[in-house]
Amino acid sequence: MSMFGNGGPLDWEQLQRWLAGKGLEATEEMMREPQWVEKMVSQAMKQSLPRLHRADRSNVEQEDCYETHHFVFVRFKLDKGVRRDQLRLLVRADRIKLEREDGKKPIRVKLPCQVQPRSCRALLRAGVLQVKLRKRPVDPTYHEAFIRGQ
Repeated sequence: MSMFGNGGPLDWEQLQRWLAGKGLEATEEMMREPQWVEKMVSQAMKQSLPRLHRADRSNVEQEDCYETHHFVFVRFKLDKGVRRDQLRLLVRADRIKLEREDGKKPIRVKLPCQVQPRSCRALLRAGVLQVKLRKRPVDPTYHEAFIRGQ
């Protein structure tokens, strides 16, 4: 059961009472304005979702991470003037960390699956750093584990 009734059509009066209880006044005209609705939804999401601790991405315009059957690709769009000797790329089985010489915070990317860190190949061209990693194969064999207790 939702806070606005039994899941049927929206009860406008109940919605207005709920908004008034939150210190907001809403009219039908306001609800029709996309900017107002977007602002309300954004505020509700910020308040209800836990805060995500993300790295400072001021030195990266965008990052993309995607996978194929055998590989994981991560693409960083950096400033055009960045050279490879200004970067340090660190890879472990589940994450990538990109450090810069200029002292900006490192960028950490959680990978979608386990990879083989030593298989990493990276290429910097025109301000785009592309990283290619081979996926770690899944071991289909079972290993017996000791059970403690009675």
